[in-house]
Amino acid sequence: MNSHDQLPAIEEAMEAAGRYVFAPVPIVSMGSRVRFSGDGPANWTVYMMVSRPKKKEWSKWRSLPGAYIETGRPEPSVISGTKQLQTMRKIIRDYTRPDDTVWDPYAGTGTTLLAAVMEGRRAVGSEVNPKTWACAVKRLKRWDAQPQLPGISLVPEECSL
Repeated sequence: MNSHDQLPAIEEAMEAAGRYVFAPVPIVSMGSRVRFSGDGPANWTVYMMVSRPKKKEWSKWRSLPGAYIETGRPEPSVISGTKQLQTMRKIIRDYTRPDDTVWDPYAGTGTTLLAAVMEGRRAVGSEVNPKTWACAVKRLKRWDAQPQLPGISLVPEECSL
């Protein structure tokens, strides 16, 4: 997920890698980002950049949503910008196949990694902040230990607000 100002650089990198780049897909989370200084409009949208190889076998997939609208509130987190698990599960189902590997270079507290595992994909991630990464690891271990229990909080207590 990226803010609008990062999109040109991401698109350029994808094209340089020989990929076909699609228009950014908005992910809207009502009320999520507010400008407390009152100096302009709030921005409730982040963008997902999507690309694919330019090979014929990749030219047919299926029709995919043009946006994802988040409902509800994400679980409290030690970091801002935490993705909603239900949204990430939808994205994983839409853009990957079972047994694919999902890579999240900005894993944060591991929402994308958890969504991938829950949807039967392999997950690889990294996070620059050691405290946040420790929360992601604990969260994934908690899922691994009790995947069948609905309603349990997957965010360790020390990692929530």
